Amino acid sequence: MTFSLSPLMLLLLLSIAIQAAAAIMAIRLIGITGRRVAWCLIVTALLLMSVRRIIPLYRLLVGEQPYTPDLLNELIGLALSCAMAIGLALIAPLFLERKRVEDELRLTADEMRDLYDHAPCGYHSLDDDGRFVRINATELQWLGYQRDEVVGRMRFADLLTPRSTQVFADTFPRLKQEGRVKDLELELVRKNGTILSVLLSASVVLNRDGSCLMSRSTVFDISDRKKNEEAEHVLSSIVESSDDAIIAKDLQQTILAWNKGAELLYGYTAEEALGRSVIMLVPPERYGELNDIMATIRSGERVEHLVTERIRKGGERISVSLTVSPIRDADGEILRASVVSRNITEEMQLAAQLKQQQLHQEELVQQRTMELMERSRELQENQQALMNIVDDLNQKTEELEQANAKLQELDQLKSLFIASMSHELRTPLNSIIGFSSILKDEWLGPINQEQKENLATILRSGRHLLNLINDVIDVSKIEAGRIEVRLEEFDLYDLLKEAVQYVENDVREKGLRLELQLQHHALRTDRRRLLQSVLNFLSNAVKFTERGCITLASSIEAARPERPGCVAISVVDTGIGIAEADIERLFRPFVRLESPLKTLAPGTGLGLYLTKKLIEDVLDGTITCTSTHGAGSTFTLTIPERLNEKGTGCRG
Repeated sequence: MTFSLSPLMLLLLLSIAIQAAAAIMAIRLIGITGRRVAWCLIVTALLLMSVRRIIPLYRLLVGEQPYTPDLLNELIGLALSCAMAIGLALIAPLFLERKRVEDELRLTADEMRDLYDHAPCGYHSLDDDGRFVRINATELQWLGYQRDEVVGRMRFADLLTPRSTQVFADTFPRLKQEGRVKDLELELVRKNGTILSVLLSASVVLNRDGSCLMSRSTVFDISDRKKNEEAEHVLSSIVESSDDAIIAKDLQQTILAWNKGAELLYGYTAEEALGRSVIMLVPPERYGELNDIMATIRSGERVEHLVTERIRKGGERISVSLTVSPIRDADGEILRASVVSRNITEEMQLAAQLKQQQLHQEELVQQRTMELMERSRELQENQQALMNIVDDLNQKTEELEQANAKLQELDQLKSLFIASMSHELRTPLNSIIGFSSILKDEWLGPINQEQKENLATILRSGRHLLNLINDVIDVSKIEAGRIEVRLEEFDLYDLLKEAVQYVENDVREKGLRLELQLQHHALRTDRRRLLQSVLNFLSNAVKFTERGCITLASSIEAARPERPGCVAISVVDTGIGIAEADIERLFRPFVRLESPLKTLAPGTGLGLYLTKKLIEDVLDGTITCTSTHGAGSTFTLTIPERLNEKGTGCRG
């Protein structure tokens, strides 16, 4: 089939081409302008117009169906297509230029935002109520907060110290009224609680009606400056309060600084000294020394502890020790010098006196040496006499050794005598005590009251005599170092309860109250000797207490590096008490203190002496007594919880 293009076909083809080109241009503008809906509608309209012309063109080309052309309609469509294409061609550069400008503005905004967020200073904006509406990353980093913790949530006053809160409360209304504040020093509280010192300047952004819309603030971190100012203040205070004279001068010897110490040392006030030359302080014969000092300073070296002379305001000369140091600027160039002067006049005078005393002492030493040489000759003459005396002493020593041997023999005889006598005395006493107890308890038949009282007297006297014999024997054994220590493992509580049982009847008969404050604790020591000591304390307490109470208490002292664990046992009574002057006599043998109950309370004066010996020499402990005359006494023994183990006992 042969196709021939008629003018109508060419018209349709031209319309389709123009509409397709316009659609392509519209599609491009979709990506440029971002207005997808509008341009999609335009592209759809153009495509529908193209389809409308493609269909008749196809019919003309194929010839399947007759097509009656409407030339006027096609020309109008062509004109519309051309107009749309020309319009798109004209507005496309405008949209492209707009897109370029928007990209540049977006880039500029990003750069400004980056500059705002990462500026070396802090920026923030506050609304009319002082609440954050904007804050940059630098200030957030200083404060340690996240942006969403601050913006819209916190007020600027929430971050201020109490003192700065008051300053801000006074300044913020003035800022809104005047429109600007500058160089306001405030203290902010970081999230971690530390303080940030800042310098704040702010301006106000106004609404159309002239009211405050927001404030914009610039914040500078002045923490380092504050620290430097504090350091300079401290250094200045140190210089001013120093007793040493501290002076600063330039290289031409002009005085630039003059502290209180300099006023005291040289007599010139700061007003009199500043601006004058230091030569006024230097004796004429030492001008050359001053030049040498400055030459050393110019070379960058220090002059340390130079002993020299200076002149005070009244003309008095004083001895001083100088330390001169160069002062450099930031580039290391020497511009000034510091002079530290200390008055050593007294030290120099003292040194002269010491030197004079030293010479005098050397003369005395020489004189003494001559005297010693003379004495040496006398000693040599007396040496023979001393040797004779030594021979006499050796002879006397032999005689003393012989006497000591006889004493040891007598001591052994005494021990044998006590041992034999203890048996000879205890046997009849035990019989007397036993039979009198049987008779008193009416085991052999009834007896009258007078007989009971007489038997009770016999029983009491027998027991007293037996206790006396036992005490004498124990004392003798302890002093001879022959007492036997029997170690046992037992509970302190059980021992103290046993001791209480021995005195319960006596306590009850006297109408006294017995209070117990006992603890369970394992001990390893001589149980019988500890029980004997506690019983002695309790018996004395009952004996010398007429009313009130007796308290038996125990406590534990934990082990320490320098001593083992110990237990303390105390007996507290409300009896007659002991005078302070008599306490040191209390533990001597055969001593009975004067008291209203002396005739009523029998005793030998050996009980406390024996108890002290048992506690210190056998149980490796200590004994103490505190008392108030007429109010009662407290006896306390302290022993190690484990005897004969590594440690220092309870005497430390």
